[in-house]
Amino acid sequence: MKNSCDAVGNLDKSNVVIKTAYRPGIRVAAHGSTARVSLPISIEVRDNGSGVAEEMREHLFDPFISSKQNGSGLGLALVAKIVGDHGGVVSGTREGGETVFRVLLPVWNERENNG
Repeated sequence: MKNSCDAVGNLDKSNVVIKTAYRPGIRVAAHGSTARVSLPISIEVRDNGSGVAEEMREHLFDPFISSKQNGSGLGLALVAKIVGDHGGVVSGTREGGETVFRVLLPVWNERENNG
């Protein structure tokens, strides 16, 4: 959210949208497996800023990558770590002139998580 606000800060017509949803049909392929995992909780942050530079997109969630003059480059790396530790995925794309970050998370299942 803070990155989106920074990205549109100097625009005459800035737009930042946050969407949350519960989509029980969303399933994604698990990394390194053919299994599909249910990730129905969706959080999306969308803005009409200039977007992420092409050369940075591949390393967007790596530590110490930043286009900000005083940025540490730890924000998105930390987001990816926390989301991954919770069994989710995060992505950043450019869609129709907007930058979109999506977090998909599983639902807590006490039986699965407590044995």
